[in-house]
Amino acid sequence: SRIETDALLNGPYRRIKIKDKFFEGLFDLFRSYSWSLDDTPGGDDREINPDVLGYIFEKYINQKEFGAYYTCPEITEYLCDQTIHRLLLDAANDGFEVRQKMHLSAPKKFPAPRRFESMDDILLHADGPLCGKLLQDVIPRISLLDPACGSGAFLVAAMKTLLGIVTALVGRCEALNHKPVLQWIDFEKQKHKAPVAYWLKKKIITENIYGVDIMEEATEIAKLRLFLALVASAESRDQLEPLPNIEFNILSGNSLIGLIKVDSAAFDKQHLPAGKQAHLKLKGGQGAELGFDVEISIKPSQKEKEAEFLASLHSKKYGELLAEKNRRIALYKQATAYIEDLVSVKRGIEQIKNEARAVLNKLLLEDFHRLGIEFHQATWDAKKGTEGKPEKRRITLKDIKALDPFHWAYEFDEVIANRGGFDAIITNPPWENFKPDAKEFFQKHSEAVTKNAMRLEDFEEEKAALIKKDSELRDEWLAYLSGFPHVNLWFRNAAQYANQTAIINGRKATTDLNLYKLFTEQTRHLLRKDGYCGIVIPSGIYTDLGATQLRRMLFETTRITGLFCFENRRAIFEGVHRSFKFVVLSYENSGHTDRFPARFMRHDVGELASFPGEESLEITLDLVEKLSPDSLSFPEFRQSLDIQVAKKLLQFPLLGEQLAESWNLSFRREFHMTDDIGIFLRAPARKALPLFEGKMIWHFTSDYNKPRYWVDEDTGRVSLKADVKKQELMHYQSFRAAFRDITANTNERTLVSTILPPNVFTANTLSMIATELPLQTLLSIVSLFNSFTIDWMIRTKITNHCNFFYMQQLPIPRLTDKDAAFRPLVERAARLVGTSAAYDALLQEVFGKRATHQTHGLTEPAARQTTRAEIDALVAQLYDLTEDEFTHILSTFPLVPESVRLQTAQTYTRLLQRGILA
Repeated sequence: SRIETDALLNGPYRRIKIKDKFFEGLFDLFRSYSWSLDDTPGGDDREINPDVLGYIFEKYINQKEFGAYYTCPEITEYLCDQTIHRLLLDAANDGFEVRQKMHLSAPKKFPAPRRFESMDDILLHADGPLCGKLLQDVIPRISLLDPACGSGAFLVAAMKTLLGIVTALVGRCEALNHKPVLQWIDFEKQKHKAPVAYWLKKKIITENIYGVDIMEEATEIAKLRLFLALVASAESRDQLEPLPNIEFNILSGNSLIGLIKVDSAAFDKQHLPAGKQAHLKLKGGQGAELGFDVEISIKPSQKEKEAEFLASLHSKKYGELLAEKNRRIALYKQATAYIEDLVSVKRGIEQIKNEARAVLNKLLLEDFHRLGIEFHQATWDAKKGTEGKPEKRRITLKDIKALDPFHWAYEFDEVIANRGGFDAIITNPPWENFKPDAKEFFQKHSEAVTKNAMRLEDFEEEKAALIKKDSELRDEWLAYLSGFPHVNLWFRNAAQYANQTAIINGRKATTDLNLYKLFTEQTRHLLRKDGYCGIVIPSGIYTDLGATQLRRMLFETTRITGLFCFENRRAIFEGVHRSFKFVVLSYENSGHTDRFPARFMRHDVGELASFPGEESLEITLDLVEKLSPDSLSFPEFRQSLDIQVAKKLLQFPLLGEQLAESWNLSFRREFHMTDDIGIFLRAPARKALPLFEGKMIWHFTSDYNKPRYWVDEDTGRVSLKADVKKQELMHYQSFRAAFRDITANTNERTLVSTILPPNVFTANTLSMIATELPLQTLLSIVSLFNSFTIDWMIRTKITNHCNFFYMQQLPIPRLTDKDAAFRPLVERAARLVGTSAAYDALLQEVFGKRATHQTHGLTEPAARQTTRAEIDALVAQLYDLTEDEFTHILSTFPLVPESVRLQTAQTYTRLLQRGILA
């Protein structure tokens, strides 16, 4: 944490003594590097350039606080190309259709126009007038924003991209001897003693680059990086010129909270001069005693009249305040000398801004009140020694100010109001869920607290001990908790975040808010029509239930130009789990999306340079709607053969579809590992039943691991809303089909299912089919779930959880005893499941009264594997897969032993050739 200067010099830190030899070692380390301002690629590995500043900030400060990560140059450069290049292509091709019609009507009079296909095409074939137009009209007006700029990685990349384009266009004009541009360059050279690259960079930084970040420290680093990148262009000290004033291009504030549009009439109404005649209306008290309200007029004093006169001089309308602010900012940017005057100008701008912000915050407060949002003050229950019921109160202006809102319509009014929004947005926003994280909070106060490895019970004990001995920490914890509810309600109810709540079958699906989702929606509001966005976000944007409305927004109101998914196996983002997947997404803010290029599960950022290309897949909206009509999520297809296989699977209805003439099903969970921890026993006890968790099962097996907890049966029945006295038969007392919740598409297998024995409770890491179906039907369903074919399908969709949302998207045949494949699947599944006395009743249901686990259960590994291969073959045949298609499916399970995959493939070949499995 930050140590203030006074505390550092006069506090307990003054007693710290550091020996000189440690400083000598530190200086030796610094001397071992070449400290350079050269940021060109291909430099020495021991050379430190401005990018190092950003790396250090993101890695050691921003990442810990906000889940923001240092973005590698390959990604920043790619997204700059996808946005800036497309803007210039649009400008270069503007009017093409008109010129084409003119040419077709009079070919001899009007030459055939050229439609440029790429930036390289422009740089190679643009004529002089087009180069001049781009250099002098188009590029100076381009506005590029990073609303979560951090240390400025995307801003620096945007500057470099624009500089490269401008330099190339100037070179093209020199080759064409295009006089207007050459004269402009000569004129600028005479004004500057610095090299051309220096003042071109300066021009770009002041005219094109905008950034916002919630951390003021981050914006300072971003400005410093831009300054250093600029200075790097000077070849000698005497070529240095005053640095550009970009204080009002890169600002700090909360990008997600603030006004994007300002009602000037409402502003002017709020912005009244002080000292007006006041009216006091009394209700209750003395007025109530008299039987009516009392209204008292209070005439202002002489001092108040004087204050009113002075205030009227400053109380300007919204438009006047904007004009004055912009005039002073322009003056500030142009100023190059007279530091005292410059400071005075800056101070005046801040005064105007603070005056406006106060009113804008009032307008935002009214919006909170209009939505009925209250402040939830966390409290402490001293008797229980834990958090009490929050106390609700009306939100105040102080609460709004604490959010540090960034009022886009005011701060960047020239772009937002006059131009309709930014031309391009390039960003890598935070990826954190917006909710309290107790472990993360207390980690700062105790070395005993660990984020992942610590058991929940141990953490709760440590948390209670910390709070008990430190009342200040308790108050800090309560303040932390109080900071979330009202903001959460704002994000869920504000009109600008209408796409944060998933709506499935007409019903709202409650999911956690995530900052990346909020930024994804906010970017569209900040872009002008036909503007471009490039954003780095988690893969949940195309898989998660909570992103359903965002996908609908992207499909219906934007044109997706590329979606490239990486798995973080090569640590592209340090500090992020190696199996985590993220997306480099680009779109145009207009039209709609029918199809888009995509690649999934890639590992080499170098592949971005050739995307989209021959290896890209074309994902169509039609296919997405068939795979997931309600949520519009789509799978991670690796090649065109995947799409071919998926279409075959789609011959059967999705599991979530409710059909009139066949069985349907629903899912359920029982006990929550966190919320219900109080009723769990750590050892067997009389009348206690084992608690089954996800890790206790494997395919067709329920004893993969031993139980860790037990639950008293009566307590469990009460928790499950049963009447203990009536002793009615409950779900837990019968055979149930279950599947693991926690999993991953990079595991050996992903969908893991079995039949549970009667008289066991289940944790939320184990989901069950809740619908009462015949036992043989459940066995057929488990056979399908455990097949490679269905596992392949779900692996293309999920990340870390096999939840109901994904299960309902599986295309599953609704088999009955009338189907030829039903009995063969049921019998094989029963033999695999029925390996103990607990399953004798199941075996008797399938094979007759004399069947037991000893007569029909399969326990020998080779026999079990043969039977599982036969089930896989039968399922592949159900979906009408070819040998090549099934072999392809098997190849996507690299962690499954090759012998198992080979045996399964051979079994299917025999089935296709002979028509039988024997």
